[in-house]
Amino acid sequence: MPVPVLCHVCPGGHYQAENPWTYRCRFCGSPATESAFPAQSNERLVMFAGVLQILPVPDGQ
Repeated sequence: MPVPVLCHVCPGGHYQAENPWTYRCRFCGSPATESAFPAQSNERLVMFAGVLQILPVPDGQ
């Protein structure tokens, strides 16, 4: 199940895509790039329902 990426600035905002390389918090407007969201080797960043989320994936996929 994907988990929304919470804003690094405000308590409770979620990031949405602004363009292919930049995301912006829906609540406070704080910008961030993909490098601000370090995903582990068994995780992927995905857009789901317009919100940036981390999706855990099984090993080897």
